[in-house]
Amino acid sequence: MTSLEFMPEESLFEVITEELESINRGLKDFEEGKIHSHESARKIYEKYLSNLEST
Repeated sequence: MTSLEFMPEESLFEVITEELESINRGLKDFEEGKIHSHESARKIYEKYLSNLEST
């Protein structure tokens, strides 16, 4: 059994819709050139994590 088997059908639709919207936003960003290199993204992520650890 998976956790999805315990979710009401309405919740599954919301999750799927939210995931599709997120994917579409990412594709739009890619098409518009709003992307980061792996190295750049890693630096951003490391900075974000260090800020979380200091709070």
